[in-house]
Amino acid sequence: MAAKARNPRKTRNPDLIKGVGKYSRSQMYHKRGLWAIKAKNGGVFPRHDPKPAIDSPLQKPPKFYPADDVKKPLVNKRKPKPTKLRASITLGTVLIILAGRFKGKRVVFLKQLSSGLLLVTGPFKINGVPLRRVNQSYVIGTSTKVDISGVNVEKFDDKYFAKQSGRKKKKGEGEFFETEKEEKNQLPQEKKDNQKSVDTPLIKSIEAVPELKAYLGARFSLKAGMKPHELRARNRSTQEQFQHSGETVSRYFEYVLDIVCRMSMDVIKPDDPEFSGVPHEILMDCIYMPHFKNCIGAIDGVHVPTTISPEDQVPYIGRKRVPTQNVMVACDFNMKFAYAYAGWEGMLMIQEYSYQHYVI
Repeated sequence: MAAKARNPRKTRNPDLIKGVGKYSRSQMYHKRGLWAIKAKNGGVFPRHDPKPAIDSPLQKPPKFYPADDVKKPLVNKRKPKPTKLRASITLGTVLIILAGRFKGKRVVFLKQLSSGLLLVTGPFKINGVPLRRVNQSYVIGTSTKVDISGVNVEKFDDKYFAKQSGRKKKKGEGEFFETEKEEKNQLPQEKKDNQKSVDTPLIKSIEAVPELKAYLGARFSLKAGMKPHELRARNRSTQEQFQHSGETVSRYFEYVLDIVCRMSMDVIKPDDPEFSGVPHEILMDCIYMPHFKNCIGAIDGVHVPTTISPEDQVPYIGRKRVPTQNVMVACDFNMKFAYAYAGWEGMLMIQEYSYQHYVI
């Protein structure tokens, strides 16, 4: 659609010839309605007092003028947005630091500061990491959580970690000849007390979970140059990729698997071990209630192909006619694994006492 052409502004008294208007002075007086304005003000035109002039301070001219034009900085009206926290990082999450002085250390996330940095601690008594700020780009979030409900971190902000500005003393003859030694900066007693006030309730929560204290105290590292995210392959492919023997790959795989199995006792378990209440999904559904009021979840099994020595293959050969490992798992209505068991076909799968008196 074409834009409308704007009409030029027309004067009230067009010129017949240059300098001679169409209407006389008296005609324009009545045409503009000046007589009405004069009549309202007692026969005189209203006068407006001029605004008082603002006294501007006298600026002394500079003594020297720049030879080159100095560019003025651009005005940036953009307001910085708060840094968005990654979905894998929540309060109490155990993080792995990837860079800096404490590279490879595991720390506990306490809160996000106004600058977007993360407030973390070791705790200091367990792995030597004090209260510090870390950028979320240099951490890995794990699935391990620590209860930090009893930790008070309201007084910690970005100003708390600001460096104290002070002038450096000039070196004298004594320092040159090593007769005077520089004094080392000591940590104020207030910050030591703040570290203890944070670590005390945090250590109690950590000690309540088995193996968690040793987990935080150990440094995250890669065994024999094998990266964890690249080990999703067969043993022979891993040997070829990282140039290690089969014994080395199997030894470190069993080492990690043993740690994972020990931690599974605390991770793979029901939220309510006694099953004291009816699940909300059944209680609020008239189709399942009251017929499935004792149901605690869903159970299923799968046969996983496995390689076993010939003398031990007989129990693992079933209807598949090949050695398989029968794995049974149970999950609740939140799709969280509450029970897992592995064996061979025909074994009694449900051995936990908590599952003996309930219908799955």
